[in-house]
Amino acid sequence: MSDVWLRTNRRIFVVALVFAAAVASAGGALTWIATLHDWDTNYCGQAFFLLACAAAVISIRGICRPRLAFRNGHLLAYVKFGRPYVLPIGAVECFFIGQADTNIPVQQVVKTAIVTIVVRLAESARDWHQQKTTPAIASWQCGYIIIRGTWSEPIDVHVVNRLNRKLREAQRAMATTDRIETHP
Repeated sequence: MSDVWLRTNRRIFVVALVFAAAVASAGGALTWIATLHDWDTNYCGQAFFLLACAAAVISIRGICRPRLAFRNGHLLAYVKFGRPYVLPIGAVECFFIGQADTNIPVQQVVKTAIVTIVVRLAESARDWHQQKTTPAIASWQCGYIIIRGTWSEPIDVHVVNRLNRKLREAQRAMATTDRIETHP
């Protein structure tokens, strides 16, 4: 079981879930009406229903999936679709607040910025200095992971302080475990 450090933006996925439920209802109703009247359009309703169910499953998965979590001495970074990156906790130096562009096409008309969580990685962790991410969620280069606030829980100083406190606790626990294992 993972300890969730930074949750995802559940509001976005709840809105998507409500929309999927509405489309599924419309698809189900269309299928029912088409079946009553022997119309050939019942396949269209079934397709809407199935696509909406798939969108609902993706939304539920998104609601349950964190952005950052900790398990067995590793930071799990959910910054792309699919499996998370699993970083050794010793590779993480600190968290701080940052700011980045929204990465939304409307930005060309109005320049807007969003709050980000920046994860600074140790200089010695060269293997972790650059990884592929989903650009709308995060960027990862030059030893920094920048998680966009659009796709995470609301970010403020309290969240960053909580992340740094959890990081210190995890690193202390790992150091204690290492000492116990190396000294019988």
